[in-house]
Amino acid sequence: MSRGIMILLVAVILILAVVLALVLLRYKKMEKFADRAMIQANDIMEQLILGREVKYFSENEDSLLGKFQARAGRLYDIHSAQEQREKELRDHLPEAETAAGTSGGFICCRSGIVKGRTARKRYLSGRAAGSESLSG
Repeated sequence: MSRGIMILLVAVILILAVVLALVLLRYKKMEKFADRAMIQANDIMEQLILGREVKYFSENEDSLLGKFQARAGRLYDIHSAQEQREKELRDHLPEAETAAGTSGGFICCRSGIVKGRTARKRYLSGRAAGSESLSG
């Protein structure tokens, strides 16, 4: 009877060892996949910073990585559009100064654009006086 229990114990230990080996192999495989996915996600961000859009994952994929790539691409599009608007604004600003005939610059305020140094000083002194009257 003790021999039968010993064989059973050895069989259970062997089965547990095989299961443990399979779990470790599966873990290593998942770890490699996660590392590869994180390297690709990092590369996506690096390429977006450099101004290039790359696609590693399917956009139709309903996975976290596919969603991440789609959101990063959308963020890139928004950022590019904002940069384009700022560039157009910078390009048009010198034209507006030339059209206004002043080299003193502009101050944008709620009531419009104040141009020239004298007007700017009056505007700023009026704002200071207004804030003093509110506090006093």
